Amino acid sequence: MTISVVTNKSTSQSASISLKDTRVLIIDDEDILAWSIDTELRSLGAETMRAGSVREALERFPTFAPDLAITDLRLPDGNGLELVKKWRLDAPEMPVILVTAHGAIDSAITALRLGACDYLQKPFDMKDLIAAVGRAAEIAKLRQKVSRLQGREAAATEVNIIGDTPAMRQLQDELRRIAKSKASTALILGDSGTGKELAARAIHEWSERSGQPFVEINCASIPETLLESELFGYEKGAFTDARERKLGLFEIARSGSIFLDEIGDMPLKLQAKLLRAIEYRRFKRLGSTKDIEFTGRIIAATNRNLLEEAAEKRFRADLYYRLSALPVRVPALRERLADLPSLVEFFLDKLSHDLNLPRPRLSAAATSRLMEHSWPGNVRELKNVLERALIFYEPELLQPQHLRIDHVPESWQPAMPPILDFVTHTFAASSQPPTTASPTMTPANVKTTASATSSDGAPVTTLSPDLANTHTATPEPSSKPLEESKFASILEQSAQSTAESATAHSASQPAASEVIHTLNNDFRLPNTGIKLEDLEKSLLNQALDQARHNQTRAAQLLGITRHTLRYRMEKHGLLVSNSALS
Repeated sequence: MTISVVTNKSTSQSASISLKDTRVLIIDDEDILAWSIDTELRSLGAETMRAGSVREALERFPTFAPDLAITDLRLPDGNGLELVKKWRLDAPEMPVILVTAHGAIDSAITALRLGACDYLQKPFDMKDLIAAVGRAAEIAKLRQKVSRLQGREAAATEVNIIGDTPAMRQLQDELRRIAKSKASTALILGDSGTGKELAARAIHEWSERSGQPFVEINCASIPETLLESELFGYEKGAFTDARERKLGLFEIARSGSIFLDEIGDMPLKLQAKLLRAIEYRRFKRLGSTKDIEFTGRIIAATNRNLLEEAAEKRFRADLYYRLSALPVRVPALRERLADLPSLVEFFLDKLSHDLNLPRPRLSAAATSRLMEHSWPGNVRELKNVLERALIFYEPELLQPQHLRIDHVPESWQPAMPPILDFVTHTFAASSQPPTTASPTMTPANVKTTASATSSDGAPVTTLSPDLANTHTATPEPSSKPLEESKFASILEQSAQSTAESATAHSASQPAASEVIHTLNNDFRLPNTGIKLEDLEKSLLNQALDQARHNQTRAAQLLGITRHTLRYRMEKHGLLVSNSALS
């Protein structure tokens, strides 16, 4: 075996070749030669792995995922041509360089016909091998680019975000803006089943990174002990079962995108390492001291309130602020019911095609049934309901009896957004008119306290104990802007409007908007202000008294769900006292 000494000229030539981010698998049973090739290629920035037989090469290929391979023709347990044949089928993008001490024209021709990109005969000059590796690396990059562009074209047709409501138009606009930006992180928020993964794919496919890999992982589905190695990979010998080097998802994503679903379930210990990777754009494999650069985009998603998790010390606040530079929220299906018919049509087309079943028509009664449901499972639940109908019944016309919709426990009912929903929901109507006199805000029960001031230093009006805690006392008449008759009439109008239309949610919408409109016109906020929390507490107490502490009935009186009622009762310290009464 002879290896030519590299001259200064060859050194200058090889110095112009950069193999950074190129993975090379070296298969040769001559350890000294394999070591020499390994050392030379590493000096040019390549990542290398060695194998001494066909078996070892096949075992290490999947975990190492090389960009190109250099293999000897004759190996202890087979022939290098076997590898060329197999990889031509399994990895057609990967160039293979064949080297051998048993040179022959026929073997060279056979190798090239089978797909080898180059053929070198021992003894060879190292500069010739480096030149061949440089050409092969360029070929690999071009093939990978073509493959990704072809995949991009196919994937672009798959990213189909359905919805034309204002909320969905805003969502698509925000996703496109994130995709076009150079931002390295994005955070997708939303309930389970709303389509957060689809939103993440849209960011990737609509961006310049679409030609690069998109990899995903669910942080809640992998044990804590394995999650770190899945994300960052490990070196051979890093732990007991680390028999070979493994690439992590960050390394596989490279300059593409990595989607971290359910980021709120990531262990705190691992959050610190993720924070470092985001801040410095570098990471280390387990058991390695070498930093690996990451230039891709990190897209995280969660159905949790990460600020609340941070307050409870279950999520790192610094990681939240790193991820949430560009937050986007996917609306729940109940918030965009106008999109439901389009979603149904899409799923019926897709499911009938995928399941090879006749595509049914949708009856008006079935549409009404679907529109009445609250959809706590969101779009995923809708897809499941339609899939059941197609498989179990194969109907020509989809009717309500074909829709097996899960009964949702009352405690699962989705809560109203806890952000300023007082005006739009507290007066949204009760199913029956109130049976007792409603308290009013008059000078007798409204007072100004020095302890309560606004941001500009002005005093803030608070409710007196009479109004905050007593619910049956009839207040004295007042001629101030907020009069007894007006306040009582607002509540009465609210109750009557919903009682008349309680049978259909869609019919109740106009009535609710009329009530809100009336409130906006008739309600007069005192110049000194009012404490909204006291007013909310008063209304909760009134509803509970009228309903004789039946929480379901009290929630109906206030036009909110029982879940929301209990949340607000707990906030005002009413839950314990009410439980004692019931």
